[in-house]
Amino acid sequence: MTETIAERIDNEYCTEDLRAERSFSLFKFAESLGSHTPHAILNQPESLIPAVSKQIDPIAIPVDSRSALQVRLGYFIGELLIVRFHGQWMIDREVGSSTYSHQVVGNFVCLLTEIKIDPFDLARHYLDAPPPRNLVTQWGALVESLTTHCG
Repeated sequence: MTETIAERIDNEYCTEDLRAERSFSLFKFAESLGSHTPHAILNQPESLIPAVSKQIDPIAIPVDSRSALQVRLGYFIGELLIVRFHGQWMIDREVGSSTYSHQVVGNFVCLLTEIKIDPFDLARHYLDAPPPRNLVTQWGALVESLTTHCG
């Protein structure tokens, strides 16, 4: 039997290893920020926004650490979305979508329309902004934007 691209994406990327990598990466990210409760990044990520903002907002990101930071920040933004809007990590299986085959956050319980958000793209836009950035303000604007879609 021939496997479809969507099935191959699910089989290759929706694994326990991916979830474990995400959790480990987030935990290490919280530790690197000096958090005394790094596990909070998984169940109370909004509590760490000020710490992330304080560390990253004012600095120019060196090229050699940008990719790693973008991934960790993308995971963080994804967890923020999941906790705040009751979404879940998923692989975008919509052929033709700009995020096709990417890890996205979607299936939001409270949103009236189906929205898939690429948290890594949001992280890239944030890091592309010249210092000083403001993660607190950017998160607030995203929350306000998504809240208008909640029922």
